[in-house]
Formats: sequence, structure tokens, C-alpha cells
Amino acid sequence: MVNVSAIVASAFIGAVATGLITLLVRELRGILNTRRRRERFRESLIGEIDAGTSNVETAEIVTEVGGGMMPTSVFDNGTDKLGLLTEDEIQEVTSYYASAEKINALAERITLNPEEANDPDSRRETPLASAYYSERDYAIEQGGDAITKIQQSKSEVGLRAYISDFLNR
Repeated sequence: MVNVSAIVASAFIGAVATGLITLLVRELRGILNTRRRRERFRESLIGEIDAGTSNVETAEIVTEVGGGMMPTSVFDNGTDKLGLLTEDEIQEVTSYYASAEKINALAERITLNPEEANDPDSRRETPLASAYYSERDYAIEQGGDAITKIQQSKSEVGLRAYISDFLNR
């Protein structure tokens, strides 16, 4: 005679195990998807920050429209992805982009009023030119710090990173 309660218990245990495995696989897929999105966002930020600092590093005071500007489209279009980054990355990245926005505002002001940037009667920098150069140097420094922080965070791999991602879901 077949023990019905043993069959029911086995079926129940099998169903619970299957359910738990399904949940675990779903969570792991979610974690891997989040990690892929994070890495793509990090790579995009690094590319944009590097391009921005390179663009202004060699720029003199610019008089043509769009010159001396720092790109911000990855950041502007990715603010919803900032939560994928660590707190330290967010701080460095937002500091850089705040400086980039100041650079862009100064560069735009210079292109609209080039006489404010250059004093033709003397070789001295005007206050606007001085502000541009000062902010440019700060933005370049901030960009380097942001890239370094992102690269440090990218190198954090392994079980500890997966556990952290799992706990932060």
C-alpha cells in the first residue's frame, strides 16, 4: 500500500524547492542586469568626462559658439541611473558635472560677449576670463577624481559585490 501522506509531503517539498530556485534565479538575473546597466553607465560617464576635460584642457578663451564647452548629455539623460552608483561615485560625478555646468555657462557668456573675455588694450585677463580658467582647472581636477573613483568601483568584483547588490535590492 502506498503512503499518501509521504507522496503529498514529497510533492510539497518539490514544489517549495522549485519555487525557491525560481525566485533565486529571478533575483540573480535582476542582479546581473543591474550590474550590466551600472557598468554601461559607468563607461558612458568615463567617456563623457574624459571628452569634456580633454576639450577644455587645451582650450583658450573661446569666441566661437560651442567652443570651450563640456558635454553633459550622458549625465543629463542618466540622472535616473545615478542610484546604480556608489555614494562616493555619485559625489565625485555630481561635483564634476556642477563644475561642467559652470564652465558651459561661462563659455556661453564669452561667446555672446567676447569683449568681456579679452581686454584688447592690455594683455591682462578680464574677470570673466579668469573665472573661466579657474573653473576649467577645477573641472579638470574634478573629472580626474570622478574617473578614478568610477574605475575603483568598477574593480570591485566577486561575491562581496554580488551580496551587496542583493542586499541593496
